[in-house]
Amino acid sequence: MVISMDKSQAHTDVDLKAYLASQMQMSSQESGAELKLSELWKVIWSGKKTIVAITFFFSMASIVFSLSQPNIYKSSVLLAPVISDTGGGNLSGLAGQFGGLASLAGINLNSGNGDNTTLALEILKSRKFIQDFIDKYDLLIPVMAVENWDLKTNTLIIDEDIYD
Repeated sequence: MVISMDKSQAHTDVDLKAYLASQMQMSSQESGAELKLSELWKVIWSGKKTIVAITFFFSMASIVFSLSQPNIYKSSVLLAPVISDTGGGNLSGLAGQFGGLASLAGINLNSGNGDNTTLALEILKSRKFIQDFIDKYDLLIPVMAVENWDLKTNTLIIDEDIYD
């Protein structure tokens, strides 16, 4: 199969190839071009009204959101046992060093010293402790009969059905 081309068509193919090659070379040079800081600043400065408006909107929205949330307070306590040396000389020192190893074997080397943390937690959970705490600080009415709290007058609103 023979394809015949005239000179004008061959000439336009060469021109097209040269044009495409020059475009590819220009695009590769443009992609490697560096962005000048002054040009970046001009672009940012031209959009200053938009930036200020968006910043102001989100600032006001965050203030409204934070003020609409209820105040929630949380407290916690961490109890640690007090290590007391009850004497015993070297024997209590050995019990302290090898207590973990002895407990693996099922042997108790504490010689009557209980776990103070467990004891403290059980005291805090006991009814007697809570009853004494409520009596000491006169908290029976606030604990049992409060319906709400008035923020403006800083007073408790008592439920009259529970407490007269």
